[in-house]
Amino acid sequence: MVQYIFMALLLVLASLMLWYSGMRRLMVFIIAITFVPYLVSIPAPFLPSYRLFCLAVIVSAMLRTGSFVEQMRRLPCLWALLLVLGAHLMTAVMDHRVAAAGAVWKACMAFVDTFLMLVVGYLSLYSNRQLRLLNIMLIAVGIVISTYGLLSGVIGNDFFGQFIDRVYGAESDFTPLRSLSRTRLTSFLFDPHLYGFYSSTLFTSILILNKDRLLQRPLAVVTLLLLLCGVVFSGSRSSLIALAVAVTIYVLLQRNVQLIMRYCFLLVVALGLALAIPATREKLSSVAEVFTSADGGKTDGSNRNMRERQLEISLYLYRQNPVWGNGFSYFNEVLKPDESLIQKQGLLGAESYLFVLLIEAGLVQMVCIGLLLLCLLSYFLLSLRRHPAYALWGLTILIQFLIVAFITGAFGRWQYALPFVGLAMRAIINNKSHDGKREILINRSGI
Repeated sequence: MVQYIFMALLLVLASLMLWYSGMRRLMVFIIAITFVPYLVSIPAPFLPSYRLFCLAVIVSAMLRTGSFVEQMRRLPCLWALLLVLGAHLMTAVMDHRVAAAGAVWKACMAFVDTFLMLVVGYLSLYSNRQLRLLNIMLIAVGIVISTYGLLSGVIGNDFFGQFIDRVYGAESDFTPLRSLSRTRLTSFLFDPHLYGFYSSTLFTSILILNKDRLLQRPLAVVTLLLLLCGVVFSGSRSSLIALAVAVTIYVLLQRNVQLIMRYCFLLVVALGLALAIPATREKLSSVAEVFTSADGGKTDGSNRNMRERQLEISLYLYRQNPVWGNGFSYFNEVLKPDESLIQKQGLLGAESYLFVLLIEAGLVQMVCIGLLLLCLLSYFLLSLRRHPAYALWGLTILIQFLIVAFITGAFGRWQYALPFVGLAMRAIINNKSHDGKREILINRSGI
């Protein structure tokens, strides 16, 4: 019964996204991906929550045909995005496990779940003034998920996670702050890795959207501290590494000597305090063990030996069909059902996006995806001089995503990163139009 209520909620949220346009639609999308776990889905055709929401945004934009076509023509790296779509379709067609119609559906849904998330953000910003409203919303979302995540860790109970577990029978990795084992908080995301990554992308977005007057906005500062705690106590080491890299890039690209000196000073103080507190000292040690300990150390998590073995097996599977790949969901549909094989070959936990590309995608798809990522990175780097804030936003979010995707895995993270990358791209285009005394859209109807 509860699952039907969740499905009804999905349909209500999707209907709102179809009805609204622009920033209001994106706000509904953000609320939906924040508070509706990825486990919730429409069973037939299989539409997980994030897939349904992405499709709702795209269909909503397409219903406004004239605006949709005009804006898609302006999308940076559109040619590379279309190449990736074409490569997806070719990989599916060459997969002899699936009939043609099923193969095309599988390829399109794989594209919706991943790279089409760029377009969700891109189509949602018709004026950069709307970023003020987005900033307020992100602060509110950051406070809510951080407060609940930390409170559940303190009291030792994740009531939302337990409720989802009872409904869907999928136990989360939640462990409270007082646990002697590795701490893992999940908040409303049900998964600690998703919570850590989402907190890190919210941190970066709020930091950049408030960078000009951050010290005059105490609520933003408090939110950043709460989100930082969320990243640390989620137990996601890759998210913590990605956030550290993003903040370092942010500081260095400001080209402000005083800011760099303050950052270095705060970093030294923070490391000193962290090393003085046993709990945080253990956390830093667990991060270091990813690189310094071959077996992963005390955390028994990702380690060099495991990743090297998984890379070896992934390369072996890649050579089975190097050009077109073994097909979408090959890991879950062919390899994973044989648990003895997964354990024996050391593929358990082989979630890195690199392994997914090697096992499933093939050379053509990997080249096209590489071209798209290079195109995005170069677009933001070339825009840094004239549109520094927006280019920095897109660049840092994209780098965070790539770090986490290749260290831990990309599953379920696309919707928490790529819409922000798309927003940054659109903000740059809007800024260019403003500089040229032109408006991209004629009226507020948006798309």
